[in-house]
Amino acid sequence: MRMGRLGLWLRCTGCLAIPFIAVWAASYVAESQPVRSPASWAWPHLGLLAVALGLLVAPIFLQRPLLQGREALKERGIPVEQVLLLVAVGGAAAASMIPVIVMSLGGDTSKSVLPWAAACFIWEAFWCWRLRHVL
Repeated sequence: MRMGRLGLWLRCTGCLAIPFIAVWAASYVAESQPVRSPASWAWPHLGLLAVALGLLVAPIFLQRPLLQGREALKERGIPVEQVLLLVAVGGAAAASMIPVIVMSLGGDTSKSVLPWAAACFIWEAFWCWRLRHVL
């Protein structure tokens, strides 16, 4: 499962582009969808927000078990830092698309796409910087 430095760098770079793609896609979704009342979309917003926050904090909670089982994972050829980096960057990339998903379902989150994408990009950049020795 070991990935080369170039492959890991390319995957992280690709994930860093996803918040920008989310902002771009949101403009098309906003033009094509009629806006529904925000009150009827309170539960989907909260549910998707919980999923997004779960994706963002997953590396924090996975870090300790992964590092404690480092020896068992090394025996299997699984590099712990690469897994942690991909979980962090991939989770933030997926979370940046949550407002676009809500918009495509008919909710009005056009004002929250840019700040959410910026927060996810900063989170991705933080994890890339934190685990820069892996890249």
